Amino acid sequence: LSLRNTIRSPWDDFADHTKVGMRASGKVTRIADFGAFVEVAPGVEGLIHVSELSTQRVRRVRDVVKEGDPVEVEILALDPIARRMSLSLKAIQSAAEAAELEKTAAEEAADRK
Repeated sequence: LSLRNTIRSPWDDFADHTKVGMRASGKVTRIADFGAFVEVAPGVEGLIHVSELSTQRVRRVRDVVKEGDPVEVEILALDPIARRMSLSLKAIQSAAEAAELEKTAAEEAADRK
């Protein structure tokens, strides 16, 4: 007999109210050569692969984030059974850059009128 089987996993709770494409806030817990792990909920960590850290080329993960840094990420993939989640900082940066370009274009159009 086991009590563990009767207790709901934090991954199950997280997956119930989270979908791919949503944004989440978290804290960087570990750094590896291939990316950074972020805790987005108690007991739930995901990986930001080095290719998803920035819109620029990243040589070292520590150049972009450090352990303990608060970050906002976008959820790219979620697998609660395997307890894996792919996250992206690049998607957040791309959206911010696109919004800034739209704002600049709107201001230029208003100035021409």
